[in-house]
Amino acid sequence: MKKYFNDQEKMVLDVIDLAYPEVEQKTELMKEQLSGRIDMLLDLQSNSEEVMKCVSSEQEVYAGSDIGVNEFSLAIQKFSRIIFAVEEFKRQLEKAVLGNYPAQLPEEPTPGTSNGIQMEMTEDVITSSSNSSLCQGPLQATNSSSSAISSPRGSPLWALSSPFSQWASDVTLDPERVSRRLELSEDRKTVMVPDFLPEYEPSRWRFRNCQVTGSQSFSEGHHYWEVSTQNSTGWAIGVARREIGHSERLGRTDLSWCIEWSSNQLSAWHRDQQTPLTEQKPLLVGVFLDIPNNSLSFYCLPNKETCLHQFQINVTHPVYPAFWIYGMRVGDYLTVNSITKH
Repeated sequence: MKKYFNDQEKMVLDVIDLAYPEVEQKTELMKEQLSGRIDMLLDLQSNSEEVMKCVSSEQEVYAGSDIGVNEFSLAIQKFSRIIFAVEEFKRQLEKAVLGNYPAQLPEEPTPGTSNGIQMEMTEDVITSSSNSSLCQGPLQATNSSSSAISSPRGSPLWALSSPFSQWASDVTLDPERVSRRLELSEDRKTVMVPDFLPEYEPSRWRFRNCQVTGSQSFSEGHHYWEVSTQNSTGWAIGVARREIGHSERLGRTDLSWCIEWSSNQLSAWHRDQQTPLTEQKPLLVGVFLDIPNNSLSFYCLPNKETCLHQFQINVTHPVYPAFWIYGMRVGDYLTVNSITKH
């Protein structure tokens, strides 16, 4: 009898040993999915705060009258219900016509920026210049051109002539780092906000917010890439160290540098410090990483190459192209252009 119980116990333990890895993997997957949903709720909260900021000044007008406050509160509630109904109708309408008219998506305001966790890194000493006229580098007048490509939604990109194309780098997006709330195209050149959450293999490097980095890292030389932003209502483009945290937004720590379009404002971000820029939303952004001269520059394309901002960056560790996209607009996407190197 004792042998029988021992055999039964061994059999149960064997079954547990076999099932444990699968259970552990599914548990980790569920944790990442829940984290993604939490971040989505935080984005919704941020968006709501932006709306309340817009109406707060109006609310102060009624502060001296109880009747006025009550009327204002009722008006706000009614307005909120109308907004919700309109947004729901718009979402259903977009979903219905997306197959026939995919590129005609209306723009809407993006949420405000949020602070991230700061990390103390003394190895990278950074100073930034907010004046675009200070952007300098080995800009040489050449007539190099890159072929136009088509975005996954059928919206054409421009054919470009860039003096930086001689340093063009083939940047593709990393499936091990992309957020579960985003989807990559087959050629890994486009990151988009999908209708449904895609399935990815578990990865210790995966972002929990709506970000992705390139698969390529740079630690020496000159590198240039271009990003089409015309189909995204909110985005950030820059570079980041691999050690950037899963939930850390670009530009909010010592480990990343970027320019960002959010809440109808173009800004440069590093160490959680915002530098407002005067340019309007660029539809195409060129990024030039000049490691020998400790420079990271951003350019507005394609009509003329206007320097938007330049960081002084000392690359002591490899950095990766990095991207954030506003994740509440299904159908929005960023595309890394293919450039012919000359």
